[in-house]
Amino acid sequence: MATIELSVEGLVSIKSEKEVSTILVNLNGVEDVEIDLDDGEVTIEYDDEVLGEDDIIDAIEEMGYSVIY
Repeated sequence: MATIELSVEGLVSIKSEKEVSTILVNLNGVEDVEIDLDDGEVTIEYDDEVLGEDDIIDAIEEMGYSVIY
């Protein structure tokens, strides 16, 4: 099990929070998603034997959000 914390540009509303959360929890290997709208932070707990950080970042960016490195 691993945890990644990402800064995501564009997370500004309940709608965007639900959209990102729904997509991420449906990824095979994601166990938990926590989103802090105030800071634009997403914390994802996932099985790193099933899913990689790049897969998570790609899923977020495919929704039109930018992950800030």
